[in-house]
Amino acid sequence: MEIKNWPKQILTAGIMLAGGFVLFNAAFLLFAGIFWAMEALSESTGKLFNPSTSRLLAYLCIMIISGLILSSRLKVIVKATILELPLMVTLVMAGIYFYGKPIYLLILFCAAIIAVVVAYIMYRKLSWQYYFAVASVTVLGVCIMIFNIQI
Repeated sequence: MEIKNWPKQILTAGIMLAGGFVLFNAAFLLFAGIFWAMEALSESTGKLFNPSTSRLLAYLCIMIISGLILSSRLKVIVKATILELPLMVTLVMAGIYFYGKPIYLLILFCAAIIAVVVAYIMYRKLSWQYYFAVASVTVLGVCIMIFNIQI
């Protein structure tokens, strides 16, 4: 990261934050849509509805779509912004799974996920935008925990 390009880098960071915000909201809409569709399907068939199934299906959709985009030839800023989505969804899903369990388990699990992602970024020698994506998701996750924000 060069000092002379700082206005461009600040603009890039702002675009990534805004893009991440839009992607987070789109992910939650996807989760809600799949949940409602499965609930309606279960009502029409008379079978019991399991909310975990809809969460797993939405999670798999996001991971597959994100994986395809991250392995594409798109610009780095797009791929780094897309990285925010599966990382945040993973941390939120971990929060749902560890709800009611000791908080240190959630913290350890999330720290391990973030450490693996950062190690991968370092190993691949990826651009600073990827580090920024991980940092922004990490800060957001910590803020959600500190301020007890219910999602």
